[in-house]
Amino acid sequence: MTTHTAPDRDTQPIVLQALRWADPWRWLQRGWRDTRSAPGIAVFYGACFWGMAFLLGWVFRARPEYV
Repeated sequence: MTTHTAPDRDTQPIVLQALRWADPWRWLQRGWRDTRSAPGIAVFYGACFWGMAFLLGWVFRARPEYV
């Protein structure tokens, strides 16, 4: 049996901002700025993601039954 509750009347609707074509470039610029300000953290996260991709690739090649 599934019960359904009505949403609270006090909740506010979500307001989304319109995106501009230049926004992704701004995000990349800010990301690059963050990378330059904390290169050790950036290298650590990059190495972690590379290691996970390498490990998953090896598992899928070595044990294709997991695919």
